[in-house]
Amino acid sequence: MSYDMFISHLQVLRSATSRLMVTVLGAAAYEEMVLTHHHVKVWKKSEATPSEVEVYAHFVVGEDGIQSCEEVSRVICGNAEDADLSHRR
Repeated sequence: MSYDMFISHLQVLRSATSRLMVTVLGAAAYEEMVLTHHHVKVWKKSEATPSEVEVYAHFVVGEDGIQSCEEVSRVICGNAEDADLSHRR
């Protein structure tokens, strides 16, 4: 996913959610690569109970910030339809 696609993804999440809470469980960096393992609690505007998604992400960064991002995710709890939250655009 390119930087522009990543920003678009964040904007879609912002419009569908009332709150996000990210807990970074682990992170590593080497040269232009950043790898993270994190959990995201998501409160959607249409629901009172949050969903929780586990995410493994590989970012490539440069002088101008994020160049690309690849993620693998799974819903830990919440609606099965939330499986696309990590890549919804």
